[in-house]
Amino acid sequence: MTDESPLITLIIPTYKRPKLLRRALRSALNQTFSSFQVCVYDNASGDETKEVVEEFEDARVKYHCHTQNIGMIGNYAFALNEVKTPYFSLLSDDDLLFPWFFEEALKGFHCFPDSAFSAASTLILSAKGEIVRVPVDLWSKEGYFPPTEALTEMIAKYPIPTCVLFRKEVIEEVPIDRDNALTWDCDFLLQIAARYPIFVSKRPCGIFLHHSFSYSNAQNFEKWKDALNRMSERLSSLEHLSEEIRISLLRLIRNDLKACNRAFIVQSILNKEHEKASHYGMIFKRSYGNSHTLSLLLTFSKLSTFFPFLINILLLLKKIIRAKRRQYHYLYRHYASWLNSTTVSYTQRD
Repeated sequence: MTDESPLITLIIPTYKRPKLLRRALRSALNQTFSSFQVCVYDNASGDETKEVVEEFEDARVKYHCHTQNIGMIGNYAFALNEVKTPYFSLLSDDDLLFPWFFEEALKGFHCFPDSAFSAASTLILSAKGEIVRVPVDLWSKEGYFPPTEALTEMIAKYPIPTCVLFRKEVIEEVPIDRDNALTWDCDFLLQIAARYPIFVSKRPCGIFLHHSFSYSNAQNFEKWKDALNRMSERLSSLEHLSEEIRISLLRLIRNDLKACNRAFIVQSILNKEHEKASHYGMIFKRSYGNSHTLSLLLTFSKLSTFFPFLINILLLLKKIIRAKRRQYHYLYRHYASWLNSTTVSYTQRD
């Protein structure tokens, strides 16, 4: 590496995931674009995390360990406050990048210098390497989006921050919502796109690992409801948005919340936790009223207590959905091998 200051800071917040961190670091240091530094922020793990970082013996890697756990959102906020380079990106310790991410993201800034961030596609994969979702692939188009134009595309199809390169200026102009630990990243993207132009590429540039131990999967429906409602409130407070856009955004977030509610109810039924299914339904009813789908699910839940074989219908539907995912997986199957990062070469640079 040259004596010149790096162009990009890659932030990796981490907590007690040394083995996954090793894979994330290896993927980061394997970038084809070399003018960057990697800053690891250890949230007082108290394990071998420091030793894993030191294995790489690379001057581009910086390590900071907090004396005590300051919380996930606190760790992100601290890291963002330390950014000094023109660009930065965020990599969770359980995710990984493809070697061409920085190169691809910088193309967006090269073509459209006024963009606040340049996003590429992230593949959401299960721990078994199965495609769960590719959000940006669902967008109607890629390319340059003037302020507010990307908002309706973004909701429920948010670019994963794993493959988003931001301008440093957005940190001061659009601070993260520290009171929303669950969906602060989605809110951050929305708040930026509401004010500034952005660039989006559909080229896959990284993997987001979807697993049962992730922070988001550990949260109940009440947490999701509060987080999505807070996003709605913050968007409503943006006075420069037209009434038409504001109404459209709130409707889309509400639809997202409905989908979240359905998922919790269905999983509760499959777990034979019918009281919990009814509880989730009542929470939604109190805030948003009834719906045909909600009524059908709650009725199904009650009937399945008397006719347990009905649960097999839900299991069959899940199999059908998985079959569709397998078809989707065929399109991206060659990327799944990157989860086994031992096959990815790591070249040290002086």
